[in-house]
Amino acid sequence: MTKQKHIPSTVLVITITALSLSGCSLSNDQKAPTEQVKATYQIIATTANQDMSMQDIKPIIDYRAKVKKLRSINSEVVDNTLVLTGDTSELTPVIAEKMTEINQLSIGEKRKNFTGEEITRKKTYNEGQKDSMNRAYEEAKESPDSFDDVVTTYSENTNLIDKSVHDFQTGKGLQREIADTLFATGTGSITKLVTTSNMLWFAKVLDRKEHEEITAQHILISYIGSKAQNPYLHRTKSQAEKFMNEIKDTITPKNFSAKARELSDDASNSGKGGSLGNFPRGVMSRAFEDAAFSAELNQVVGPVETEFGWHFILVTKKESVPFVKYQDIVRFLKPLTPESGYVPVLHIGNKIHDIKPQVKSTPTEETTGSGSTTETKDYRLVITFNNEGRQMLLDFAKSHKDLSNFALMIDNAPYWKLTSDDQITSDGTLVLQGELTEEQVRSFEAEMKSYSLPTGIQLIDFQVIQK
Repeated sequence: MTKQKHIPSTVLVITITALSLSGCSLSNDQKAPTEQVKATYQIIATTANQDMSMQDIKPIIDYRAKVKKLRSINSEVVDNTLVLTGDTSELTPVIAEKMTEINQLSIGEKRKNFTGEEITRKKTYNEGQKDSMNRAYEEAKESPDSFDDVVTTYSENTNLIDKSVHDFQTGKGLQREIADTLFATGTGSITKLVTTSNMLWFAKVLDRKEHEEITAQHILISYIGSKAQNPYLHRTKSQAEKFMNEIKDTITPKNFSAKARELSDDASNSGKGGSLGNFPRGVMSRAFEDAAFSAELNQVVGPVETEFGWHFILVTKKESVPFVKYQDIVRFLKPLTPESGYVPVLHIGNKIHDIKPQVKSTPTEETTGSGSTTETKDYRLVITFNNEGRQMLLDFAKSHKDLSNFALMIDNAPYWKLTSDDQITSDGTLVLQGELTEEQVRSFEAEMKSYSLPTGIQLIDFQVIQK
Protein backbone atom coordinates (compact mmCIF):
# COMPACT_ATOMS: atom_id res chain seq x y z
CA MET A 1 0.00 0.00 0.00
CA THR A 2 1.50 3.33 -1.01
CA LYS A 3 1.93 6.11 1.46
CA GLN A 4 -0.54 8.96 1.20
CA LYS A 5 1.03 12.33 0.53
CA HIS A 6 -0.13 15.34 2.48
CA ILE A 7 0.85 18.58 0.78
CA PRO A 8 1.66 21.35 3.29
CA SER A 9 -0.69 24.29 2.97
CA THR A 10 -0.45 27.71 4.56
CA VAL A 11 -4.23 27.86 4.26
CA LEU A 12 -4.64 25.21 6.91
CA VAL A 13 -1.98 26.56 9.24
CA ILE A 14 -3.64 29.95 9.20
CA THR A 15 -7.08 28.47 9.67
CA ILE A 16 -6.11 26.54 12.78
CA THR A 17 -4.72 29.68 14.39
CA ALA A 18 -7.39 32.34 14.91
CA LEU A 19 -6.19 35.48 13.16
CA SER A 20 -8.01 38.56 14.35
CA LEU A 21 -7.45 41.60 12.18
CA SER A 22 -8.59 43.99 14.88
CA GLY A 23 -5.00 44.94 15.59
CA CYS A 24 -4.33 46.17 12.06
CA SER A 25 -3.76 49.92 11.82
CA LEU A 26 -3.61 52.41 9.00
CA SER A 27 -0.21 53.43 7.72
CA ASN A 28 0.85 57.06 7.87
CA ASP A 29 0.04 57.73 4.23
CA GLN A 30 -3.47 56.25 4.46
CA LYS A 31 -6.47 58.40 5.20
CA ALA A 32 -8.70 57.35 8.05
CA PRO A 33 -12.09 56.19 6.75
CA THR A 34 -15.03 58.46 7.40
CA GLU A 35 -17.68 55.86 6.66
CA GLN A 36 -17.85 52.21 7.60
CA VAL A 37 -20.16 49.27 7.07
CA LYS A 38 -21.29 46.79 9.69
CA ALA A 39 -22.54 43.32 8.69
CA THR A 40 -23.88 40.77 11.18
CA TYR A 41 -24.07 37.06 10.38
CA GLN A 42 -25.81 34.21 12.13
CA ILE A 43 -25.03 30.52 11.79
CA ILE A 44 -27.70 28.12 10.56
CA ALA A 45 -27.15 24.72 12.16
CA THR A 46 -27.58 21.61 10.04
CA THR A 47 -27.19 17.92 10.76
CA ALA A 48 -23.65 18.00 9.44
CA ASN A 49 -22.45 21.05 11.36
CA GLN A 50 -24.65 21.29 14.42
CA ASP A 51 -21.60 21.40 16.71
CA MET A 52 -19.94 24.30 14.87
CA SER A 53 -20.12 27.80 16.28
CA MET A 54 -19.17 31.24 15.05
CA GLN A 55 -15.93 30.88 17.01
CA ASP A 56 -15.10 28.02 14.61
CA ILE A 57 -15.93 30.20 11.60
CA LYS A 58 -14.08 33.35 12.69
CA PRO A 59 -10.53 32.13 11.87
CA ILE A 60 -11.62 31.27 8.33
CA ILE A 61 -13.20 34.69 7.83
CA ASP A 62 -10.06 36.38 9.18
CA TYR A 63 -7.90 34.38 6.80
CA ARG A 64 -10.05 35.34 3.81
CA ALA A 65 -9.82 39.00 4.79
CA LYS A 66 -6.05 38.70 4.89
CA VAL A 67 -5.59 37.01 1.52
CA LYS A 68 -8.01 39.48 -0.11
CA LYS A 69 -5.93 42.31 1.42
CA LEU A 70 -8.98 43.82 3.09
CA ARG A 71 -6.97 45.60 5.73
CA SER A 72 -9.83 47.51 7.32
CA ILE A 73 -11.96 44.44 8.07
CA ASN A 74 -12.41 43.51 11.73
CA SER A 75 -14.30 40.45 12.95
CA GLU A 76 -15.85 39.83 16.34
CA VAL A 77 -18.10 37.12 17.75
CA VAL A 78 -20.89 38.45 19.97
CA ASP A 79 -23.51 36.06 21.38
CA ASN A 80 -22.68 33.52 18.65
CA THR A 81 -23.19 36.05 15.86
CA LEU A 82 -20.33 37.18 13.67
CA VAL A 83 -19.96 40.94 13.30
CA LEU A 84 -17.78 42.29 10.48
CA THR A 85 -16.89 45.99 10.29
CA GLY A 86 -14.76 47.82 7.75
CA ASP A 87 -14.45 50.64 5.24
CA THR A 88 -17.42 51.04 2.91
CA SER A 89 -15.09 50.62 -0.08
CA GLU A 90 -14.07 47.15 1.16
CA LEU A 91 -16.95 45.67 3.08
CA THR A 92 -19.74 45.98 0.52
CA PRO A 93 -22.50 43.35 0.42
CA VAL A 94 -20.74 41.33 -2.27
CA ILE A 95 -17.48 41.23 -0.32
CA ALA A 96 -19.36 40.30 2.82
CA GLU A 97 -20.95 37.40 0.95
CA LYS A 98 -17.64 36.23 -0.50
CA MET A 99 -16.05 36.34 2.94
CA THR A 100 -18.32 33.52 4.02
CA GLU A 101 -17.66 31.22 1.07
CA ILE A 102 -15.97 28.49 3.09
CA ASN A 103 -17.07 25.53 0.98
CA GLN A 104 -13.89 25.51 -1.07
CA LEU A 105 -12.99 21.80 -1.19
CA SER A 106 -12.74 20.38 -4.72
CA ILE A 107 -11.19 17.56 -6.72
CA GLY A 108 -8.55 18.64 -9.23
CA GLU A 109 -7.20 16.82 -12.26
CA LYS A 110 -3.50 16.66 -13.02
CA ARG A 111 -2.67 17.95 -16.48
CA LYS A 112 -0.73 15.37 -18.47
CA ASN A 113 1.28 17.89 -20.50
CA PHE A 114 1.82 20.45 -17.79
CA THR A 115 5.01 22.51 -17.86
CA GLY A 116 6.15 25.25 -15.53
CA GLU A 117 7.10 27.43 -18.51
CA GLU A 118 3.45 28.16 -19.26
CA ILE A 119 2.82 29.44 -15.74
CA THR A 120 5.99 31.53 -15.76
CA ARG A 121 5.04 33.09 -19.08
CA LYS A 122 1.52 33.95 -17.91
CA LYS A 123 2.78 35.32 -14.61
CA THR A 124 5.26 37.56 -16.38
CA TYR A 125 2.50 38.85 -18.68
CA ASN A 126 0.10 39.49 -15.79
CA GLU A 127 2.77 41.25 -13.75
CA GLY A 128 3.35 43.58 -16.69
CA GLN A 129 -0.39 44.23 -16.90
CA LYS A 130 -0.52 45.05 -13.19
CA ASP A 131 2.44 47.43 -13.48
CA SER A 132 0.75 49.26 -16.36
CA MET A 133 -2.55 49.45 -14.49
CA ASN A 134 -0.88 50.78 -11.35
CA ARG A 135 0.71 53.57 -13.41
CA ALA A 136 -2.65 54.34 -15.01
CA TYR A 137 -4.33 54.46 -11.61
CA GLU A 138 -1.74 56.83 -10.16
CA GLU A 139 -2.02 59.15 -13.17
CA ALA A 140 -5.82 59.13 -12.97
CA LYS A 141 -5.81 59.91 -9.24
CA GLU A 142 -3.32 62.76 -9.73
CA SER A 143 -5.18 64.31 -12.70
CA PRO A 144 -8.88 63.26 -12.76
CA ASP A 145 -9.61 65.93 -15.39
CA SER A 146 -7.22 64.18 -17.81
CA PHE A 147 -9.01 60.83 -17.57
CA ASP A 148 -9.57 60.77 -21.36
CA ASP A 149 -5.81 60.75 -21.93
CA VAL A 150 -5.29 57.95 -19.40
CA VAL A 151 -7.97 55.88 -21.16
CA THR A 152 -6.32 56.37 -24.56
CA THR A 153 -2.88 55.44 -23.21
CA TYR A 154 -3.70 52.42 -21.06
CA SER A 155 -7.15 50.90 -21.62
CA GLU A 156 -7.70 47.69 -23.58
CA ASN A 157 -11.45 48.30 -23.88
CA THR A 158 -13.04 47.60 -27.25
CA ASN A 159 -15.02 50.87 -27.30
CA LEU A 160 -12.12 53.32 -27.23
CA ILE A 161 -13.81 55.37 -29.99
CA ASP A 162 -16.23 56.54 -27.29
CA LYS A 163 -13.38 56.95 -24.78
CA SER A 164 -14.80 53.98 -22.83
CA VAL A 165 -17.82 56.00 -21.69
CA HIS A 166 -20.74 53.85 -20.58
CA ASP A 167 -24.09 55.63 -20.56
CA PHE A 168 -26.44 55.30 -17.61
CA GLN A 169 -26.58 51.70 -16.39
CA THR A 170 -28.14 49.95 -13.41
CA GLY A 171 -25.24 47.56 -12.90
CA LYS A 172 -27.07 44.59 -14.43
CA GLY A 173 -24.70 42.53 -16.53
CA LEU A 174 -21.62 43.80 -14.68
CA GLN A 175 -19.54 41.68 -12.37
CA ARG A 176 -20.94 42.10 -8.88
CA GLU A 177 -17.84 43.63 -7.30
CA ILE A 178 -17.51 46.15 -10.14
CA ALA A 179 -21.18 47.15 -9.88
CA ASP A 180 -20.96 47.58 -6.10
CA THR A 181 -17.77 49.62 -6.44
CA LEU A 182 -19.36 51.93 -9.02
CA PHE A 183 -22.40 52.69 -6.88
CA ALA A 184 -20.26 53.23 -3.78
CA THR A 185 -18.21 55.96 -5.52
CA GLY A 186 -19.26 59.60 -5.65
CA THR A 187 -19.80 61.59 -8.85
CA GLY A 188 -16.53 62.92 -10.25
CA SER A 189 -14.43 60.50 -8.17
CA ILE A 190 -12.17 57.62 -9.17
CA THR A 191 -13.19 54.16 -7.96
CA LYS A 192 -10.83 51.79 -6.22
CA LEU A 193 -8.75 49.46 -8.41
CA VAL A 194 -10.56 46.13 -8.77
CA THR A 195 -8.88 42.84 -9.67
CA THR A 196 -11.11 40.03 -10.93
CA SER A 197 -10.20 36.60 -12.25
CA ASN A 198 -9.71 37.90 -15.78
CA MET A 199 -9.05 41.63 -15.64
CA LEU A 200 -7.93 44.77 -13.82
CA TRP A 201 -10.47 47.60 -13.72
CA PHE A 202 -11.18 51.06 -12.37
CA ALA A 203 -13.41 53.92 -13.47
CA LYS A 204 -14.37 57.55 -13.08
CA VAL A 205 -18.01 58.14 -12.14
CA LEU A 206 -19.35 60.85 -14.46
CA ASP A 207 -22.95 61.20 -13.32
CA ARG A 208 -25.76 59.37 -11.57
CA LYS A 209 -29.54 59.48 -11.48
CA GLU A 210 -32.51 57.47 -10.30
CA HIS A 211 -35.77 56.45 -11.89
CA GLU A 212 -38.86 54.64 -10.72
CA GLU A 213 -39.56 51.05 -11.63
CA ILE A 214 -42.63 48.99 -10.85
CA THR A 215 -43.41 45.28 -10.80
CA ALA A 216 -46.84 44.47 -12.19
CA GLN A 217 -49.27 41.87 -13.54
CA HIS A 218 -52.07 42.37 -16.02
CA ILE A 219 -55.11 40.69 -17.53
CA LEU A 220 -55.73 41.53 -21.20
CA ILE A 221 -59.13 41.32 -22.87
CA SER A 222 -58.53 41.79 -26.61
CA TYR A 223 -60.64 41.51 -29.76
CA ILE A 224 -60.46 41.13 -33.53
CA GLY A 225 -58.58 44.13 -34.91
CA SER A 226 -56.67 44.96 -31.73
CA LYS A 227 -52.88 45.08 -31.93
CA ALA A 228 -51.09 41.76 -31.33
CA GLN A 229 -54.40 39.98 -30.91
CA ASN A 230 -54.65 36.34 -29.97
CA PRO A 231 -54.95 34.42 -33.31
CA TYR A 232 -57.47 32.03 -31.74
CA LEU A 233 -59.74 34.87 -30.60
CA HIS A 234 -63.02 35.50 -32.45
CA ARG A 235 -64.76 38.12 -30.31
CA THR A 236 -65.56 41.57 -31.68
CA LYS A 237 -64.74 44.78 -29.84
CA SER A 238 -68.31 45.13 -28.55
CA GLN A 239 -68.29 41.53 -27.37
CA ALA A 240 -64.94 42.09 -25.65
CA GLU A 241 -66.25 45.21 -23.93
CA LYS A 242 -69.32 43.34 -22.71
CA PHE A 243 -67.16 40.47 -21.42
CA MET A 244 -64.82 42.93 -19.70
CA ASN A 245 -67.73 44.54 -17.83
CA GLU A 246 -69.00 41.11 -16.76
CA ILE A 247 -65.72 40.06 -15.14
CA LYS A 248 -64.36 43.32 -13.71
CA ASP A 249 -66.08 42.94 -10.33
CA THR A 250 -64.81 39.36 -9.93
CA ILE A 251 -61.09 40.25 -10.09
CA THR A 252 -59.37 40.89 -6.76
CA PRO A 253 -55.72 41.18 -5.68
CA LYS A 254 -55.99 37.76 -4.05
CA ASN A 255 -57.26 35.91 -7.13
CA PHE A 256 -55.50 38.06 -9.75
CA SER A 257 -52.93 35.43 -10.79
CA ALA A 258 -55.58 32.72 -11.13
CA LYS A 259 -57.85 35.03 -13.13
CA ALA A 260 -54.96 35.97 -15.44
CA ARG A 261 -54.29 32.31 -16.19
CA GLU A 262 -58.01 31.76 -16.83
CA LEU A 263 -59.04 34.92 -18.69
CA SER A 264 -56.09 36.86 -20.13
CA ASP A 265 -55.57 36.98 -23.89
CA ASP A 266 -51.86 37.80 -23.52
CA ALA A 267 -50.38 34.39 -24.29
CA SER A 268 -46.86 35.59 -23.46
CA ASN A 269 -47.56 35.82 -19.73
CA SER A 270 -51.02 34.48 -18.90
CA GLY A 271 -49.43 31.20 -17.83
CA LYS A 272 -47.30 33.17 -15.35
CA GLY A 273 -50.29 34.83 -13.74
CA GLY A 274 -50.02 37.84 -16.05
CA SER A 275 -46.57 38.78 -14.71
CA LEU A 276 -44.85 41.60 -16.61
CA GLY A 277 -41.81 41.64 -14.33
CA ASN A 278 -40.31 45.02 -13.43
CA PHE A 279 -40.07 47.91 -15.88
CA PRO A 280 -39.47 51.70 -15.99
CA ARG A 281 -41.44 54.40 -17.76
CA GLY A 282 -41.18 54.49 -21.53
CA VAL A 283 -41.64 50.76 -22.10
CA MET A 284 -45.42 50.25 -22.12
CA SER A 285 -48.25 52.01 -23.95
CA ARG A 286 -48.82 55.52 -22.57
CA ALA A 287 -52.30 54.85 -21.17
CA PHE A 288 -51.14 51.61 -19.53
CA GLU A 289 -48.04 53.31 -18.13
CA ASP A 290 -49.95 56.27 -16.67
CA ALA A 291 -52.43 53.97 -14.95
CA ALA A 292 -49.78 51.58 -13.63
CA PHE A 293 -47.38 54.20 -12.26
CA SER A 294 -50.20 56.09 -10.52
CA ALA A 295 -51.75 52.92 -9.06
CA GLU A 296 -51.63 52.10 -5.37
CA LEU A 297 -49.77 48.96 -4.37
CA ASN A 298 -51.74 45.71 -4.40
CA GLN A 299 -54.92 47.34 -5.71
CA VAL A 300 -56.58 46.27 -8.97
CA VAL A 301 -56.69 49.09 -11.54
CA GLY A 302 -58.82 49.07 -14.66
CA PRO A 303 -60.19 48.50 -17.10
CA VAL A 304 -57.59 50.59 -18.99
CA GLU A 305 -57.97 50.74 -22.77
CA THR A 306 -54.96 50.62 -25.11
CA GLU A 307 -54.43 49.55 -28.71
CA PHE A 308 -54.11 45.97 -27.40
CA GLY A 309 -57.53 45.89 -25.73
CA TRP A 310 -58.62 46.38 -22.12
CA HIS A 311 -56.27 45.75 -19.21
CA PHE A 312 -56.71 45.06 -15.53
CA ILE A 313 -53.48 45.92 -13.71
CA LEU A 314 -52.05 44.90 -10.33
CA VAL A 315 -48.86 46.68 -9.16
CA THR A 316 -47.03 44.67 -6.49
CA LYS A 317 -43.82 46.68 -6.05
CA LYS A 318 -42.44 50.18 -6.57
CA GLU A 319 -38.79 51.08 -6.23
CA SER A 320 -36.31 53.79 -7.10
CA VAL A 321 -33.47 52.32 -9.18
CA PRO A 322 -30.06 54.07 -9.30
CA PHE A 323 -28.26 54.56 -12.61
CA VAL A 324 -24.63 55.52 -13.08
CA LYS A 325 -22.70 56.92 -16.05
CA TYR A 326 -18.99 56.14 -15.99
CA GLN A 327 -15.76 55.94 -17.96
CA ASP A 328 -13.51 52.97 -17.29
CA ILE A 329 -10.07 51.53 -17.92
CA VAL A 330 -9.53 47.80 -18.36
CA ARG A 331 -6.49 45.59 -18.79
CA PHE A 332 -6.99 41.86 -19.21
CA LEU A 333 -5.25 39.02 -17.36
CA LYS A 334 -4.39 35.52 -18.50
CA PRO A 335 -5.85 32.84 -16.19
CA LEU A 336 -3.23 30.92 -14.25
CA THR A 337 -3.38 27.16 -14.04
CA PRO A 338 -2.40 26.01 -10.52
CA GLU A 339 1.37 25.53 -10.47
CA SER A 340 1.07 21.91 -9.41
CA GLY A 341 -0.70 21.12 -12.66
CA TYR A 342 -4.01 20.31 -10.93
CA VAL A 343 -7.17 22.07 -12.08
CA PRO A 344 -10.59 21.89 -10.32
CA VAL A 345 -13.06 19.52 -11.94
CA LEU A 346 -15.53 18.78 -9.10
CA HIS A 347 -16.57 21.26 -6.41
CA ILE A 348 -17.62 19.04 -3.52
CA GLY A 349 -17.30 21.25 -0.43
CA ASN A 350 -20.96 22.21 -0.04
CA LYS A 351 -22.18 18.71 -0.90
CA ILE A 352 -20.40 16.91 1.95
CA HIS A 353 -22.52 15.38 4.70
CA ASP A 354 -19.73 14.25 7.01
CA ILE A 355 -16.01 13.51 7.26
CA LYS A 356 -14.94 10.90 9.77
CA PRO A 357 -11.97 8.60 10.40
CA GLN A 358 -12.24 4.83 10.42
CA VAL A 359 -9.85 2.17 11.64
CA LYS A 360 -9.57 -1.36 10.28
CA SER A 361 -7.88 -3.94 12.50
CA THR A 362 -6.23 -6.95 10.85
CA PRO A 363 -4.90 -9.88 12.94
CA THR A 364 -1.33 -10.91 12.14
CA GLU A 365 -0.02 -14.46 11.96
CA GLU A 366 2.56 -13.82 14.66
CA THR A 367 1.68 -14.35 18.31
CA THR A 368 3.16 -12.86 21.43
CA GLY A 369 4.82 -14.87 24.18
CA SER A 370 1.54 -14.92 26.07
CA GLY A 371 -0.18 -16.59 23.15
CA SER A 372 -2.34 -13.58 22.19
CA THR A 373 -2.66 -12.53 18.55
CA THR A 374 -1.32 -9.12 17.50
CA GLU A 375 -3.07 -6.93 14.96
CA THR A 376 -2.28 -4.08 12.61
CA LYS A 377 -4.46 -1.01 12.31
CA ASP A 378 -5.10 0.76 9.03
CA TYR A 379 -6.53 4.27 9.36
CA ARG A 380 -8.56 5.92 6.65
CA LEU A 381 -10.77 8.96 6.14
CA VAL A 382 -14.33 8.46 4.88
CA ILE A 383 -16.19 11.36 3.23
CA THR A 384 -19.94 10.97 2.78
CA PHE A 385 -22.12 13.25 0.63
CA ASN A 386 -25.68 14.44 0.26
CA ASN A 387 -27.79 13.01 -2.58
CA GLU A 388 -26.47 15.50 -5.14
CA GLY A 389 -22.88 14.85 -4.11
CA ARG A 390 -23.26 11.06 -4.19
CA GLN A 391 -24.63 11.15 -7.72
CA MET A 392 -21.85 13.50 -8.80
CA LEU A 393 -19.18 11.15 -7.41
CA LEU A 394 -20.80 8.08 -8.99
CA ASP A 395 -20.92 9.77 -12.40
CA PHE A 396 -17.29 10.81 -11.95
CA ALA A 397 -16.24 7.25 -11.03
CA LYS A 398 -17.70 5.81 -14.24
CA SER A 399 -14.95 7.43 -16.30
CA HIS A 400 -12.19 7.64 -13.67
CA LYS A 401 -11.39 4.28 -12.11
CA ASP A 402 -7.87 5.34 -11.09
CA LEU A 403 -7.72 8.45 -8.89
CA SER A 404 -3.93 8.83 -9.01
CA ASN A 405 -4.17 11.68 -11.55
CA PHE A 406 -6.23 13.77 -9.13
CA ALA A 407 -5.86 15.71 -5.90
CA LEU A 408 -8.11 17.17 -3.23
CA MET A 409 -7.81 20.95 -3.40
CA ILE A 410 -8.55 23.80 -1.01
CA ASP A 411 -9.02 27.23 -2.57
CA ASN A 412 -7.73 25.72 -5.86
CA ALA A 413 -4.42 24.75 -4.24
CA PRO A 414 -3.54 21.01 -3.97
CA TYR A 415 -3.92 19.69 -0.44
CA TRP A 416 -3.99 15.89 -0.72
CA LYS A 417 -2.67 13.94 -3.70
CA LEU A 418 -4.93 10.99 -4.39
CA THR A 419 -3.46 7.55 -5.14
CA SER A 420 -4.70 4.34 -6.71
CA ASP A 421 -5.49 3.10 -3.17
CA ASP A 422 -8.15 5.78 -2.73
CA GLN A 423 -11.57 4.90 -4.06
CA ILE A 424 -15.14 5.97 -4.71
CA THR A 425 -17.44 3.25 -3.39
CA SER A 426 -20.62 1.98 -5.01
CA ASP A 427 -22.74 4.24 -2.76
CA GLY A 428 -20.87 7.42 -3.74
CA THR A 429 -18.57 7.63 -0.71
CA LEU A 430 -14.98 8.86 -1.09
CA VAL A 431 -12.50 6.77 0.92
CA LEU A 432 -8.97 8.10 1.48
CA GLN A 433 -6.58 5.45 2.69
CA GLY A 434 -2.89 4.67 2.88
CA GLU A 435 -0.15 4.35 5.49
CA LEU A 436 -1.61 6.94 7.82
CA THR A 437 -1.34 7.27 11.57
CA GLU A 438 -4.29 7.97 13.84
CA GLU A 439 -2.87 11.42 14.60
CA GLN A 440 -2.64 12.27 10.89
CA VAL A 441 -6.19 11.15 10.19
CA ARG A 442 -7.57 13.17 13.11
CA SER A 443 -5.66 16.23 11.94
CA PHE A 444 -6.86 15.88 8.34
CA GLU A 445 -10.44 15.41 9.56
CA ALA A 446 -10.37 18.71 11.46
CA GLU A 447 -8.68 20.62 8.63
CA MET A 448 -10.96 19.37 5.88
CA LYS A 449 -14.11 19.95 7.92
CA SER A 450 -13.07 23.57 8.34
CA TYR A 451 -13.18 23.99 4.57
CA SER A 452 -15.94 21.68 3.47
CA LEU A 453 -18.95 21.08 5.68
CA PRO A 454 -21.94 23.09 4.43
CA THR A 455 -21.97 25.63 7.22
CA GLY A 456 -24.99 27.86 6.78
CA ILE A 457 -24.24 31.52 7.46
CA GLN A 458 -27.02 34.03 6.94
CA LEU A 459 -26.70 37.81 6.74
CA ILE A 460 -29.12 39.18 9.35
CA ASP A 461 -28.14 42.86 9.40
CA PHE A 462 -26.20 45.23 7.16
CA GLN A 463 -25.84 48.94 7.84
CA VAL A 464 -23.68 51.96 7.03
CA ILE A 465 -22.25 53.59 10.14
CA GLN A 466 -20.35 56.84 10.58
CA LYS A 467 -17.00 56.44 12.21
